[in-house]
Amino acid sequence: MSELTKAEQKRQAREEELIDLALEIATKEGFGALTMEKLTSRSNYSKGTIYNHFANKEDCLSAITARAGAKLFHLFSKAAAYPGSLREKALASHYSYYIFSLIEPELFMALLATKTQEVREKSSEERMCLCNQLDTSITNLCEQTMRMALEAGDLKLRDSIDFESLSFANWAGAFGMNALITSVQAVAIEKMRKDDLIFNSINILLDGMNFHPLSDQYNYKNTWQTLREDYFAEELQTINNEAIS
Repeated sequence: MSELTKAEQKRQAREEELIDLALEIATKEGFGALTMEKLTSRSNYSKGTIYNHFANKEDCLSAITARAGAKLFHLFSKAAAYPGSLREKALASHYSYYIFSLIEPELFMALLATKTQEVREKSSEERMCLCNQLDTSITNLCEQTMRMALEAGDLKLRDSIDFESLSFANWAGAFGMNALITSVQAVAIEKMRKDDLIFNSINILLDGMNFHPLSDQYNYKNTWQTLREDYFAEELQTINNEAIS
């Protein structure tokens, strides 16, 4: 891959700055409240410059989606490379999704809020192509471990359940757990240890999928501790630094 020219680097930095601002507006006022006029009035750039980056507000929302997808793909890729059993890799994948929701709560919610039909229809073809590529890459990573587990016999499908349904349930369960943890509405959760709650919920989900070794057959707490204190320590330092500052 060729290096970017200074002009391209400048354009890229400006676009990242505008995405930062758009995300700030959307976080404070709601994704539906983001407009090109607000983005223009609160930035240091002209309307023409901003339209050189985004075709419309939907295209800007898709740029936020692409940023979220790229960061999530990076975490999932690292999880897929975890040097453990297939069940431990699945645990690492869930853990990476969990810390994504903690490190980037706005982007975590953006992945859902910005994927409306209207956004998809009005975004630029180039931006949607990027978003679709990231979606496919993330899905493939999520399913990779499960397919390997099926081949190895660590995961067995029941007669009435196909792979697509199992994969969807795995994703939906993970999203629901993290959405509740991230939500400021979840007052009851504040009384619990979030880390333990997520760990136990993941094991309930994977045990329910009949993913072996089951949680009563292996000490996954050691794996969880390794993920937290070693494997993803650099990523988690972001949260620690924010708590200190």
